[in-house]
Amino acid sequence: MGSLRLRLYVFLLLALSIIGGCGDNDTSTVPTTATDPTATTPADTDATATPSTPPPAEQIIVLRHDGLGVVTFGQPADTVIEVLSGLFGPPDFEEIQISPDVDRSVQWEEPFLYLQFTSWDHFSGSGPDPVPQGPIFHYYLTTSARYATDAGISQGSTVAQLKAAYPGVVFHQACGGPAQEFLVEPVGGWPRLPLFGLLDGDAENPETRIVHIGAGWDRNPC
Repeated sequence: MGSLRLRLYVFLLLALSIIGGCGDNDTSTVPTTATDPTATTPADTDATATPSTPPPAEQIIVLRHDGLGVVTFGQPADTVIEVLSGLFGPPDFEEIQISPDVDRSVQWEEPFLYLQFTSWDHFSGSGPDPVPQGPIFHYYLTTSARYATDAGISQGSTVAQLKAAYPGVVFHQACGGPAQEFLVEPVGGWPRLPLFGLLDGDAENPETRIVHIGAGWDRNPC
């Protein structure tokens, strides 16, 4: 009996050691993963991404002393019209007068933008060297508030806003008539030209507003 008890005792010890070893192996194979609540998966990033929206074409245009930002005074007519047609489509109006003034003019109706091109021979003062051939861009005008200068002045801006943006602005009667115009002279020479516009009232009234705004050399201002 003693030897039988001894054998049973040894057998129980061996069985317990085997069971204990299996338990250790099972727990060692259980993976543990630390979760970062702030982590973002690629799927989450794609789901929340917002595609960029290009600005409207008229916001790309800037009413400047030297042109419209995307085109500059002195550039050939065909080049300027091609660039702007890429933004607004073909002009709504175009006129070509070969003589006596070699004029070419185009306009877009909405938002309204008028451009004029003329041979360099009709201008005076310092200019590019060599002198460009053919009609060149020299004048623009708009009656739309959807275009603005780099200082934020547009059709509809008040005289108070105009004076704050351009302290050197001057006012005068438009071609001797009752209407008043403003004029902002550029700093520097060609291709920077005067910025001007028509007012809807007296320049002494800070609430008087701009009717139209443009820049360039107007060969026939009256």
